[in-house]
Amino acid sequence: PSNPFCSQRPTASTTSRTTAGLSTSPTKSRPVEKTDEEWKELLTPEQYYVLRKEGTETPGASELNNVKEPGTFCCAGCGSPLFITETKYDPG
Repeated sequence: PSNPFCSQRPTASTTSRTTAGLSTSPTKSRPVEKTDEEWKELLTPEQYYVLRKEGTETPGASELNNVKEPGTFCCAGCGSPLFITETKYDPG
């Protein structure tokens, strides 16, 4: 993916930014209400299967496994921040 983050963490060579109007500060979560058709338009088929049908992705198959740049990963469905790169699981 070109940018899996909802925000880029500041580093010596970058400045803080947000995309899609999302903030890096914590907010209270609200239920996202969309029809099944709206979800299918918003998400890829794999995202839809995992997020809406309680499916699982094949272990180790995600292209996000190799993302190492500093940033905050966000939910593909609602945009809520999930975790930062530094705390991402590394199986070794």
